[in-house]
Amino acid sequence: GAGGETPRHGHADTGTPRRRRGDIVGTPEYLAPEILLGQEHSFAVDWWALGIILFELLTGLPPFTGDSAEKVFERILSAPLPWERRGGAPAGDDDPTAGMSPEARSLVSQLLARDPSRRLGWRGAGEIKAHPFFRSVRWDRVTQDPPTWVPELDDHLDTSYFEPHHQRHPSLAILATEDPLRQHPPGPG
Repeated sequence: GAGGETPRHGHADTGTPRRRRGDIVGTPEYLAPEILLGQEHSFAVDWWALGIILFELLTGLPPFTGDSAEKVFERILSAPLPWERRGGAPAGDDDPTAGMSPEARSLVSQLLARDPSRRLGWRGAGEIKAHPFFRSVRWDRVTQDPPTWVPELDDHLDTSYFEPHHQRHPSLAILATEDPLRQHPPGPG
């Protein structure tokens, strides 16, 4: 702010939002259990988010959904993944996980371990890179091989290849300073 004041919602030097203990910031479907529980957390929350994104890329949907943020939070904390619910039974044709390979299921399951110390990647990215899902990836060549497609941008701020955020996830970004799992009393109507 003016006069040397620290901006209310960010650090003066970086614009990074300040976080108070207990604040929850993010899109509900991608938040790791330790964030929801108000526990100390580390880079392992990023491996959780990678698991959510991978599941969504493979199926078209995030693994934990609900009609409210609270329902999503409850499912993140306790709902089994679809193949765990089936107990090993084959997926039906209408199941979005039906086409997932055993390696993909294994990778997603390990990235979505609710205990961060048991989450794949806890001991470093090498754990993830060594997973059978990535067997055919030549990690030593990833940054050397030319990309298969390069978008044509007008300038470095061009976002024309993306939908506006509000069309993808309307009203899902949250900032909650209270317990996100608290039950709201029924309102009128």
